[in-house]
Amino acid sequence: MKRLLAVLVVTLLAGCPGPGNPDGGTGGGTAGSGGVGGGSTGGSGGATGGGTATGGGTATGGGTATGGGTATGGGTATGGGTATGGGTATGGGSATGGGSSGAGGGFATDGGAIPLSQLCAALGSAYCAQLTNCGLFTSFQNCLLYFNAQNPNDCASENRFAVDAGRQSFDGLAASRCLSAVAALPCATGLDSLDMNADCRAVFVGLSAPGGSCQSSDDCPTTHYCSRPAGVCGGSCLTRVADGMPPGSAECQRTSYVYDGICRSPVPAGQSCAQADGGVQTPQRCAGGYYCDATTRQCTQIKPVGATCTSQTECGQFAICIGTCRSPRSVGEECNSAPCKFDAWCRPHGDGGSSCRAWSGIGGECNRNEACTPVARCVGLDGGFAAIGACQAPGTAGETCMNGNNGDCASNLYCDFNSDQCTARKSNGASCFGGFECASGICRPPSDGGNPECRADYSCF
Repeated sequence: MKRLLAVLVVTLLAGCPGPGNPDGGTGGGTAGSGGVGGGSTGGSGGATGGGTATGGGTATGGGTATGGGTATGGGTATGGGTATGGGTATGGGSATGGGSSGAGGGFATDGGAIPLSQLCAALGSAYCAQLTNCGLFTSFQNCLLYFNAQNPNDCASENRFAVDAGRQSFDGLAASRCLSAVAALPCATGLDSLDMNADCRAVFVGLSAPGGSCQSSDDCPTTHYCSRPAGVCGGSCLTRVADGMPPGSAECQRTSYVYDGICRSPVPAGQSCAQADGGVQTPQRCAGGYYCDATTRQCTQIKPVGATCTSQTECGQFAICIGTCRSPRSVGEECNSAPCKFDAWCRPHGDGGSSCRAWSGIGGECNRNEACTPVARCVGLDGGFAAIGACQAPGTAGETCMNGNNGDCASNLYCDFNSDQCTARKSNGASCFGGFECASGICRPPSDGGNPECRADYSCF
């Protein structure tokens, strides 16, 4: 689960620029077991399996949805809410397993087990509840739209394959508790504080014995890692190196890192994070939710929004230091000195100023893909850095795309680096550089270290 959390942190936050770049922010929200990424809106409702839907709602398996809500398995959703397994959600809320969520994009669960097949939807919703609450997105639903566009494939497909193969076990109750912790995480704490969360670490447990075969470190006991030669599928579970020892070609403990060539655990709150040899240039890493104070050289709690600051490290993952820690700019605010929220973009003015605008729909103005609603693209930017283009639908096969940007192309295509054209994804057995080139989404190296191929599953070949 830690690996999934880390992947989604990168996915959701990678586009967030620093204060000097007026283009973007970050954001999020939360969904429980079986949460669905955003209700349909407008037009007539759609229902299957006995569901009832009105006003654009989508319902399956007896669910009831109105006003754009999405409901499955008997859930009831209104106003864009998402509900599963009997949950009730309104106003963009997300609820699972009988949980009830009010307006504003909350995340709720009754603590019941989350099915593995629904983990990614639940994980995206949990993140979006937390990130929206921390001011990174304007709305929970916008965060879900962004999350689903960035994760078109099942984010836990590799783990599910390992579970089916007997190399990992999955604990749905631990997943429910972990995602509740994600949704409720204080903004000043940061997602890296979940590294030590016992529930998050118990979601997937490796079943391969020490010395046994593995395909990833998730297959191994927590005290071991999967040692694999570069470019080879499969390896063996080897013992992790203890703190205080040089790792060499091995790996440190799961919560440790390499500092000055030695495995070390992050420094706890209030303890010295000064450079190990007494210097001050490279401080040690603090535990999640803390930073190394430049004056005291002690691990100090990350500051809340509104507190004075002198460096970005004081404000953590979800705020920007501009004299004070503050959330990304909202629509209508200036963005010369700070980025906009993730579901907004920075529009330059003729007078040298700029202000945040909401995502543009098809035909609207843009200065990069992220200025458009997912999954549209921005075209017509040939005029240089300050150029303004227009949002268009993703490119079809043979249309031009830029610098390998797969977001320029429809979901069944990828942007070929060599031709800069949208190209059909490859069938199984074709050589590949990454999963984005494959129709299956899976690109695997062979056991003998040869060229990677598109594969139907994650098995070694």
